[in-house]
This record gives sequence, C-alpha cells and structure tokens, in this order.
Amino acid sequence: MTSAGGGRRRPREGRSPLLGDPSSGPPEPRSGLGDGLASRSISYPACIIMVLMAKSSWRGRASASGVSPAIGSLGLARAVFRRVRVLTPWERRRGVWLLVLAAAMTGLEWLGGASVFVFIELLSRPDAMTAAPALSPLLAPDATDPGSARAIALGLMGAFHLGRIGVLLGLGRARKRLRGSIGHSLSGRLVDAHLAVPLSSHTRRSSAERARDISVYAPAIWGAIDSAVYAGTEALVVLGLLSLLAAIRPLDVLLAGLLLFALVASTLRLTRRVATEHALRSRQVEALSLSALQQLYGAWREVKVLGRERFFRDRFVSGRQDALALQVHDETLNQVPRSVLEAAFVLGACALALFSMGGRDGVATAFPALGLYAYTGFRAVPAVERVLRYLSEMRRDVAVTETVVRELEELARIPAEGPVTRLPFADRITLEGVGFTHEGAATPALRDVSLEVPRGTSLAIVGRTGVGKSTLLDLLLGLLAPGEGQIRIDGVALQSSSLRAWRLNIGYVPQTAFLLDDTVRRNVAFGLPDAEIDDARVHRVLDLAKAHDFVAALPEGLDATIGERGGRLSGGERQRLAIARALYRDPDVLCFDEATAALDPATERDLAEAIRHLAGRTLLIVTHRMTTAQRCDRIAVLSASRLVAWGSWDDLLATSAEFRELAAEADRAAQGEKEVKTLPGITT
Repeated sequence: MTSAGGGRRRPREGRSPLLGDPSSGPPEPRSGLGDGLASRSISYPACIIMVLMAKSSWRGRASASGVSPAIGSLGLARAVFRRVRVLTPWERRRGVWLLVLAAAMTGLEWLGGASVFVFIELLSRPDAMTAAPALSPLLAPDATDPGSARAIALGLMGAFHLGRIGVLLGLGRARKRLRGSIGHSLSGRLVDAHLAVPLSSHTRRSSAERARDISVYAPAIWGAIDSAVYAGTEALVVLGLLSLLAAIRPLDVLLAGLLLFALVASTLRLTRRVATEHALRSRQVEALSLSALQQLYGAWREVKVLGRERFFRDRFVSGRQDALALQVHDETLNQVPRSVLEAAFVLGACALALFSMGGRDGVATAFPALGLYAYTGFRAVPAVERVLRYLSEMRRDVAVTETVVRELEELARIPAEGPVTRLPFADRITLEGVGFTHEGAATPALRDVSLEVPRGTSLAIVGRTGVGKSTLLDLLLGLLAPGEGQIRIDGVALQSSSLRAWRLNIGYVPQTAFLLDDTVRRNVAFGLPDAEIDDARVHRVLDLAKAHDFVAALPEGLDATIGERGGRLSGGERQRLAIARALYRDPDVLCFDEATAALDPATERDLAEAIRHLAGRTLLIVTHRMTTAQRCDRIAVLSASRLVAWGSWDDLLATSAEFRELAAEADRAAQGEKEVKTLPGITT
C-alpha cells in the first residue's frame, strides 16, 4: 500500500488508542495490532493478569488455619488491617510516604509500557507522528523522515528508560530506609511491651522467644503491611500493561485468562497451605535453636563437668538442619508459580507466532503485536512473580507475628507513664487478706496473708521450700498484683498506677544476681549513663556491702570488667556486688531473696550487721538461715501458703510449734556443720 504523495507504503486506516486518529469518527482496528488471529494471539499475556487476580482475590489470602478460600481471603485482609491498627501515628505517617513511593513506581512502569507502545507504532508507521502533534516538536525538524523519526524516537525512549531506572533505584532505596525505620520503631515498642507486663506474664515465655520476637518478628509486622501494599502496586503495574492489550481486543484478553485460571489457581492453592505451615514450623525451630545456645552458654560449667557438650550441640545443629530443610522447601515452592507463569508466557508467544503465519499478510502484520507482547511479558511475568512472592511473605509474616501483635495491643491499653517520683513512705506497709494464685496453678501460692511492717524495722520471712516466701516478696516489690486483698502503704492501697512510684523506694537483691559483662562501676550504678554515675556513692555502697576490699584489689579497680554474669568473681563477691547495687540509690526498703545464701557465715554476719544498722531503712528478708532471721525485729512464718505465725524470735519460740521445728532443723544443720569441721584433718 503506497501513499498518494510519497510513494511509501501507508498503514491501514485507524490509529492506536495512544496516538489517536486525525480523521473524524471512532478509530477502526488496524491489521498491524488488532486484525485476525494475530491480534487474538496477543491476549495470551492475559493469563499473567488472571493469575494475579486469582492469587490475590481467591487463594493468596487464605489464613493459616486452612479455612475456605473466600473466608481465608477476608481473614488475611483483616489480619493486615489489624497490624495497621497497632502502628503509632508516627509509623503510619512513614507508611503514607511508602504508599506515595509505591504509586510513583507504578506510574513509571505504566509510562514505560506506553513508551514501548509508541515506539512500536513509529517503527511500523513512521508517519503516525502526524497524529500526535504534541510529540512532533521533539522530532523536528526531521519528523517527516521515517528513519530520522525512528532514530529520534529510539533515543527518547532510551533516555526515558535510563531515567526511569535511576528513579526506581532511588525510590527503592527510600523504601528500604523507611521500612527499616518503622521496623526499628516496632522492635523498640515491643521491648516496652515486655517491660510493661507483670511478672506473671513475663515468666510464661522464654528469653529466647522474646529476643527472637524483638529482633525478627516485630519488624515483620510492617513486612506484612508492606507486602500487601507492594502486591497491590505490582498488580496495578500488570493491569496497566494489560490495558494496552485490552484496549485492542478485550474479549480475547478475558477468554485467554479464564482458560489458564484453573491451572494457576490449583498451583497456588497447593503452595499456599504448605508455605503457611512451613512459616509456623520455622518459628518453632528458630526458638529451639536459640534456646539451645542460651542453655549451652548459660550452663557452661555444668555442661563441661557432666560431659553434656554433644547433647546441646546436637540440639542446636538439629534445629539448624530443620531450618535449612524448611528453607529449601520454601525456595522450591516459590519457584513453582514463576515456572508456571514462564511456561504460559512461552506457550503464548509460540501460539502468537504460529497463528500469525496464517494471517492475511503473514508475519509482517504481527510485528507490532509481537513487540508489544514481548515487552508486556518481559515486564508482567516478573511483576506477577513479585506479587506472588509478596503474598507469600504476607502470609508468613501474618502467621508468625500473631503473638507480637497481641503484645502491642496490650501495650496500647496500658496508660502511658511519664516521669514519676517516689511514693511517700513514712509509716508502715500493711497486707490485708492478701492471696495470690499463679496462672495455670491448681492451688494458691498465698492465702489470706495479713501483717504490718512498720518503717525502719526488719522482717524475716521464713518457711520450708514452696510455701510462698518468694511470691510474698514479689507482691511487696510490686512485681505481682494480689488476686485477693490489698497492700497498703501508709494506709493507701497500692494500685497498678502507683507501682512504679513504689518501686523507686526499693533496693532488691535476688538469690542469683544478674551481673553485666561490664565494669564494676557500671554494675553498681546499673543502667545509668556514665555521666550520671557518682563514684563517691559507688565507693560508699561497696564499703557497706563489704565489697570494697576485693574491688580495690582488682588491677583496674572500678574500671575492671567482671565478665559475663560476673564470671571472673567468686560467688560471694558477685552477691556482695549485687547488694552494693541495691544500696546505690539509697532506698527506703531493702528486699533480700535468699541473698546471703552464697556467703560464708562470717561474711554473712558482718554484712547482716552492717545492713541492720542502716538507720531508717526497712528490711524484708526471705531466708532459710535462722541466724539471719534471729537478727531481725520481726519474723513471718509461712506454712502451706498461709501466714501461721508472726512476731519476734523469742515470742515465736514460745508460741509457734512450726517455728520451733524450723529452728530445731536449722540447729541440727548447724551442729552437723560443726561436726564436719572437727573431723580429723579439718581445721576451723
């Protein structure tokens, strides 16, 4: 076909939807893009889009419980919105910027597809520029020359795509930075949530699980939201590319997609459930592996002495092997949808070429269709693959973050705490009918405990193992809330809102203190910045705790590093350092939970005598040593989770059979110790 004036071959009447039609009336389909079997073959990339729609709307959002597709889709959508609700306003504002970036990336992809379509039009019909006056100035002054028009169009398209790549890289970098900042914020808030829960909730889960949740699964909350956003973004990219084809032969696009829908949907259904199960199993395996390492290093001496190295090593290695197997399975499953999509694309391309050969003008008429289809497949197949990957990641992140979301929801219900001051304590601590039952326990740990502790007195809490001594101390510390009764400070009931203020009055020494792998100074000040540490106070409390001499003997003094959990110190030295820590903030109340058990009798006597003469302080001492209890003003005797006796040493010896039995047992133990020391070869 030749033009009237130039002798060149003219295309058929009609123009592309992008370039328009200079003539009046609606455009008519043209052989190069929409005629005959060649145009119908273009619709094969529709399978890619239908895969996407099938995945996102029917199968891709099934919940971890394995419910039906429709319910699963709704359940996953609700799970994502639930994660949006736990975000703070700051995190949501950052998320809005991510949405803006996603929209920008989508727009660039659409423009990229349009530019290819324009170039194909120019390649097959150089004079088509007359239909787009807005683009003519870019090609002047040689717009009438077909070769020049093609070259300039190619240069413009190349420049556009180079710029697009740069912008996409910049947007991708910004996305990663925003995602990282939100992940850090979520991890920090989860730490706050763990610190806000009462002791009863804290002891339900291992430290390995909590560490994993903070470092891995808290950021995964945003990962689920981010995956949902970018799955939708990639879907819009593919739909935009498809619109170029659907504008020409919409019916063919729809029919081709429906034909392949069943194949792809069944593939996705198979991989969905397995992937969710693997995500939950991976969560368990990671916790077990980390727990095995913590147990190995935490019980180093016992492991070495008992020769249990291989047991703990094998537990860790076995967990890592399970994790590797799950990773291999997941990676294999992730390849299945992509392989199906690539096969569908190849089949569509072959069908297009085959059907085009039977067209009226042969392969020449299919050239624009082949080019457009090639670009659509080139961009759409990876885009759909990313959608499937995002949906898989979303299912995984939703499955593994359920516990984290619950904890953040609980944190949101706790009123925010500002700066607090010490709760006034001038008179007495009173317990009125206090009872407590640990979660999951069949019997109460404490029943109907009532007593008074005047300020400045010392109280020893004694009893056999398991009668509730440490539970009573935890209640007095404000770490547990009474299930029954009340604790009053100067006659005012201790409420959850005042627990933090009450704890500012308390110094606490546990049976086994946790020491930092840091200097003596930082262990005594514990949690204070270096600029706020008072060395004079550090020396003073070390002297009170009878720890000054051994610290002074260290080569670096206060700057000496004591090792993980104080591994470079003896047991008695570690405990005295912990007592110095409790004294550092000059508390009104000192609580000792079997804190002197690791000390030798002479050191214990010196320490107990020094603490006893600290004027104005109230001492609460859980102990099994009657020598320690004898130095206290009052003694509380617990038996069968009840307070069975209360009074001074002499009063209890006279009135309490339970206490006399405890004292007799302690005396027999002391006599046995003396007999051991008098054996031949043993000196005292």
